[in-house]
Amino acid sequence: MKVKLSLDKTRYFNKPNSKETAFMKKRLPQEENYYDIKTIADCVGEHGQAFLPATYKGLASKQENFEQCQLFGIDFDDEPDYEKIKRKLADYHLPIVFSYDTFSSTPEHPKYRIILCHIVPITERWLADIILKMLKKMFPEADKHCFETARLFYGGKGLREFHDVVDETGENTFNVCNLVREYERFLYVSDKKNFSRNLKSFAHKYKLNINNTHLDIQEYNTQSRCSSSSYIKNEEKTRSNIKYELYIPETSSKIIFYESQEEVKNTHFSHCIHKKIDISMLEKVSSNKICMCCKLWKDFFTGSGEPLSHNEKYLLATNILFLSGYQKIFLETLKEYYPDSNIDKWKYDISYMKKENYNPTGCHVCKYANNCNHAKNLLETLRGRKQITYSNKQNYISIDECVEQVSSELNAAIQKKAANIHLIPGQTGIGKTTLYVNLIKSRKHKKTLLIAVPTNNLKTELVQKIGKDNILEIPSFDDLPLPPKLHQTIEEYYNKGFIKEALDSIETYAHKLTDNSIFMNYLHPETVLAHPSKCVIMTHARFLSLPHQILKNFEVLIDEDILYTMLTRTGSIQISSLKKALEENIFPIEKRMEIEDLLELKDNKYRHNKNRYSFELDTGIIKNSQVTDNLTDFMRADCYMKQKDSIKYIAPIRLPKCKLIILSATLDETIYNLFFPERKIVYHEIEQAAYKGHLIQYPWYSMSRKSIKDLIEKDTLHCPTVSTLFKKIIANTDSAYYGITFKKYENDIPLERTLHFGNLTGTDYYSGKNGVIIGTPHFPSYLYQLIAFSIGISDNSTLKNRKVNYKGYNFLMMSYKNKELQRIQFYLISSELEQAVGRSRLLRTDSTVYLFSNFPCSQATFCLDNYLKNADAQELDTDEKI
Repeated sequence: MKVKLSLDKTRYFNKPNSKETAFMKKRLPQEENYYDIKTIADCVGEHGQAFLPATYKGLASKQENFEQCQLFGIDFDDEPDYEKIKRKLADYHLPIVFSYDTFSSTPEHPKYRIILCHIVPITERWLADIILKMLKKMFPEADKHCFETARLFYGGKGLREFHDVVDETGENTFNVCNLVREYERFLYVSDKKNFSRNLKSFAHKYKLNINNTHLDIQEYNTQSRCSSSSYIKNEEKTRSNIKYELYIPETSSKIIFYESQEEVKNTHFSHCIHKKIDISMLEKVSSNKICMCCKLWKDFFTGSGEPLSHNEKYLLATNILFLSGYQKIFLETLKEYYPDSNIDKWKYDISYMKKENYNPTGCHVCKYANNCNHAKNLLETLRGRKQITYSNKQNYISIDECVEQVSSELNAAIQKKAANIHLIPGQTGIGKTTLYVNLIKSRKHKKTLLIAVPTNNLKTELVQKIGKDNILEIPSFDDLPLPPKLHQTIEEYYNKGFIKEALDSIETYAHKLTDNSIFMNYLHPETVLAHPSKCVIMTHARFLSLPHQILKNFEVLIDEDILYTMLTRTGSIQISSLKKALEENIFPIEKRMEIEDLLELKDNKYRHNKNRYSFELDTGIIKNSQVTDNLTDFMRADCYMKQKDSIKYIAPIRLPKCKLIILSATLDETIYNLFFPERKIVYHEIEQAAYKGHLIQYPWYSMSRKSIKDLIEKDTLHCPTVSTLFKKIIANTDSAYYGITFKKYENDIPLERTLHFGNLTGTDYYSGKNGVIIGTPHFPSYLYQLIAFSIGISDNSTLKNRKVNYKGYNFLMMSYKNKELQRIQFYLISSELEQAVGRSRLLRTDSTVYLFSNFPCSQATFCLDNYLKNADAQELDTDEKI
């Protein structure tokens, strides 16, 4: 038998010191391979080579990166009687594969390590943990530190014994079902009085069911008419609380772990397979559709990828039982791509499955389970109307590699001279601040750096991290140390568009101060920027207000997506205010005529601003008219949309005509090309790093504002208030520390710490915490259409459920017919959700974010259940009606 593990090539004759161990831990993951058991025993026991029994995803040998493990080691440092331990192992039916003396063993004080082999690899960390915890309890004589999945074992100075494993039968291995029974016997014998309590405690820890005072872990035959030992059952129980299925080809069986009924009811991510006694056949299903829905079937049907194992073919066979015509296709495919298959035996097996009413095997046991947007099994995936599929191939790299790529592309962009717009996608949490600091210290840039950030809070945070001595901060209005009453007055000036009055008030106050440098930097940034002595930082808003000529002296880095900031800056003015302004003759005759035409428009119609820069309004007249809306911003708008009681408008979308380098997780090359067709957009491809944490998404309901409102008003789910609805939703999560939703519903989240959409950028104090996000942050439909109109896109279609595609995901969404308008809509929604998901810093922390939205997010694991209702409850089709 060959086993997958990491085996060190370096031989040792003594126990490695700490420095040697550190180097060993770095190189060992690179030695991951399949090794023969005999080879492992000789290398470890006779030649002193260390090994890692478990393998890991990536190069970090940490328990959270666990991939699989088949060998389990037990150290005995304080039990010199080796024969006694052998007898105990034999009593527990745990055969020794090999054992050896450790480096610290002496004749006076023998120390040894015993290696056990499970019959098949364990690919679930929780299951490996169960095995180790049972062994630890059953062998109190052993070193307690050896029972960890990430344990590194040193080699030794001599084999004690070796017993080879027989591939065909699994001889000299153990299986976890047998171990569980022996563990129960151990608990009963060692503490009969507390047996029930101890067993329940163990079951509760691992969310296992207890059935008739036994852990509910059963082994069943997967083939008919095969001899079964006393513990293998020929008929599988039809139950809905399956936690996990472990297939054992050597004995033609599978071990089923049943989840506790309480956990099935409350679990945040259901692993259960809801069995159905009477499952209807699916007719006329094309192979192309199955290939799109199921990667495993695609590998099988096309003969691509690695050949499927017996267990994988068995998984498909139990599902195609219910697809009309696919039993024949299955057998024909076996003949074509698996010529060694026993077709008669497969025919018999399929016939037996049908006769015994076998149920479809769940997708959760498939090797693609975490990379495929599936329902509970292939059948339900094909039936599911809420299906989300991913058509692109995504390969992930390590965080270090991703950081290196971003750094390399950033340096490459800095070296360019042309006034292009460089887009560098950097995932949330990748470490952009560190890149800025390194860039400032490196002094590789010929021009002075200017960094623009989206918010004042983020500016302050970056100044603290980079250091005040290394950076010149251009203040924003909120940075000015103004008296509260004066601050309020000036803020009102700004809100009404009285810019000159606001600046004059600030300057008047500043001249009264001895040290007024912060005020002068605010009022006259061009002066301090004419000859900067160090790196400069400011907000997006301040950056956009600077003269373009000044910016040509800088290497401009824009942190976060500035286009998103510009697109969401819309304004509104009441029609009653415009009519009052017309009565007061505030506008010149040309603008007056334009506004009168605007007011004559039908609702939801648009107009471009024809006289954007021609006029300056007399603020004295505006004050006397008592019009409170911002007429100045209205005059400077790019285009307008008339609604029943108001005029919506959007500011011009303009970027300075100098080289710009933008770093953000939400960049969309297509969108930038739409809005800046006259500029060259240079998109720097960056491979994505895999999340260390977990994003679990529940897309059954859209959880838009309208969806939430409908769920409350119809009260089909017995949730009369938003608070009760959110409480029911959060019951699907585990240990949520903070919550994010719409501003109007923020106080309804039953958590102490909350945020709302639109107020998320740069917030990192929830790093490493579990979070829950409720909502698909749709913007008002007028915003999408107003933005589209500003660049010449017109679409009179209404929002309705459509099959759409965005960044490789195919899904159902309330959207428009025009593809470019769709793109704008999805860009804005995904940008907001990306910021929300990023609060936990999933890239670098082992935290979990639960997202309740029907808009697919990158690297999400999708739970396609109707999480608000029981399986037999009537489905509420809210999303179809919003």
